[in-house]
Parts: sequence; structure tokens; C-alpha cells
Amino acid sequence: MAINLNFLGTGGIIEGNLGDANVNVNLDDALSFDGSDDKIDTNISLSTTFDGACTISTWLKPTDGQGTGMNFFGSRNSASEDWIQGKIESTGKISLYYESNNNGTEAMTNTAIFPDGVTSWTHVAFTIPTSGTIGIYVNGVAQTLDGTKDGDMSGVTVTDFSTTTDLFIGCRNTNGTPEGFYNGYIADFRLQDSILTATEIGVLASKINIDYTLVNSTQPTGWYKLTNNSTANSGSGGGTPSVTGTTRIYDAFSVNVQD
Repeated sequence: MAINLNFLGTGGIIEGNLGDANVNVNLDDALSFDGSDDKIDTNISLSTTFDGACTISTWLKPTDGQGTGMNFFGSRNSASEDWIQGKIESTGKISLYYESNNNGTEAMTNTAIFPDGVTSWTHVAFTIPTSGTIGIYVNGVAQTLDGTKDGDMSGVTVTDFSTTTDLFIGCRNTNGTPEGFYNGYIADFRLQDSILTATEIGVLASKINIDYTLVNSTQPTGWYKLTNNSTANSGSGGGTPSVTGTTRIYDAFSVNVQD
């Protein structure tokens, strides 16, 4: 038996008789948010992303999947007329609220995505179109939405979205005040100025921080890897993020190889 271990990923369990195998395990650290005051100020509003069709995606591993509701990103301007936030509800469902020039809509999964208590790494993606309905994907699979919070974009004019409020990761920025702090890990947070296809979202969900050229030929406007001590914007949108708190954590894994 020959086992070659190539340590490349963020945690997991390897056990059993693997025979002759090459095994990849991620040892990059991930960024942990404490749910109290940890956040990343992107120092850009991304208004030109949110005023058109776009896709937002990230990997999440909350400490408790059904604890207090918490925002894993968001911004809300002074007049509360232009607003976006991604949230894990206390029920474990995932939601996205979007408001443009005082006209808003909300999309929420019909069922819980995260269990009560310990969770595992989960990829989440939102598609915001100029018409139709918001889409929510979990691990590359389109989700059925709540019957009333169905992300209907009727009456919402995306091109009216305008804000100078910076986007925060790890909470929502309410005109400079952080609200709804997230507790857990976040990695590979991306913002794309287009609607990615289901196939492209599936590629994103295949690996943390997969190279964008394998997903879509256009570089994301925002790409915050949040692993291996990287909090910079690796996208095209610029900005120098300011980090408050957060801890670099090596997610646990174990190897049990039987001959």
C-alpha cells in the first residue's frame, strides 16, 4: 500500500483502507468571527455591483446553525433606502434582503440549511437579477424558497441602487454602525457583476478559493479569500479592507489510514 498525503484544504476526516491513493487535505487557516465585534470593512461600497445583476457567494461554517440570527455580510445607508444583507436566521434558514431606492424584496430558503448546534462547511450563493426572482444556492444546488419570502423582484428597480456605505463582512454596516454579528468561520467571499450559471456556481461550490478562471472568464469585483492570512481584495474592485478582531484558526481534521 502506498499513501501520498498532499495537505492542501480546510479540514475533514480521512479514514479507512484507501489502497494506493493520493489524498488532499487543506491546512490553510480560515478566518473566525466571534459574534461580538469581529468584522471586515471592505472600504468600498460595491454600489456599482449591487446596481445591476450580480452574484454573491461564500463558504460558511457557523458555530451554531440555529442560534441568534446573524448577518454574514451587509450594508444599509443613512436613509435606509438602499440595503443588502445575507443572513442566517435563528431557524437555520438562509435569507437575502435587497432594497433599492426604498423598494425591497427578501428571499429565504423554505427549509433549514444549518442544523441546531455544530455545523459543517457549506457553500452559499445568491443571484440577484434585474427581473424575476432572487436565487439561493447551497452547495451548488438551487433551493426552494419560502412561499412569502420568494425574492420576487417585481417593483424593484435594481439600477436605482445607490450607496456610499461600505460593505461589511461578518455583520451588516448600518450607516457606520455594525449590526447582527456573525459567529463562526467565513472563507472565499466573492461578488460578481453578473448572474453566474448553475454550472458556474457548482464549480464555486467544489473547492474553497478555486481560481476564478475555472468559474468564469471575468474577474470578480470583490474576492476576499479569508484563508492563509489573506484579507485583501483579490478582485478588480480595489479597496484596502480594515479588519477588526477575527482569529486565524486551523480547522480540525484527522487521518486514520488502515493497511
